Amino acid sequence: MQQTRQYIETLAANTVPGPMLLQSICKDAATNLQVDLVSVWFFSETYDRITCACRYDVLADTVTSGGTLGRAAHPVYFQHLLSETRLIAPDVEKRSYTVELLDTYFRPNKIKSLLDYILVHNSEPIGVICCENRRTTRDWREEDVRYLNMLGTMAAAALFQSRSEFL
Repeated sequence: MQQTRQYIETLAANTVPGPMLLQSICKDAATNLQVDLVSVWFFSETYDRITCACRYDVLADTVTSGGTLGRAAHPVYFQHLLSETRLIAPDVEKRSYTVELLDTYFRPNKIKSLLDYILVHNSEPIGVICCENRRTTRDWREEDVRYLNMLGTMAAAALFQSRSEFL
């Protein structure tokens, strides 16, 4: 979380661009949670889709962006994103809110487990930090959830300022 904290402090002084903050969030989460993929997604203004602003693949050691998921194709997932603070799926094939993503997202990306934290600014959801495991299913520990909550809370205001760069 150290990288993210440093970027947030310098972002306040307008010296760090949004992409650097996103990469630090993804890399900090990947390191501390020991996951295979971490991505940050932003909601559109109408909440009809989320767009990936940054995706860190630990196994390939790559950072990419792009891709969207639409609410029309994934209504149950979006309902949960917009009404919960986090989504926990130790096995993505066994949760009602992740099943509709199996063929379009999870299986093509070989994702087995998911921990999502919904980013909120002024009581409104603005995005999602997604932590995903590909090698095995994972029973998320309470300390994993607490860590992601802390990271997301710390980053939400700074991300709100820079999200327009990615939409």
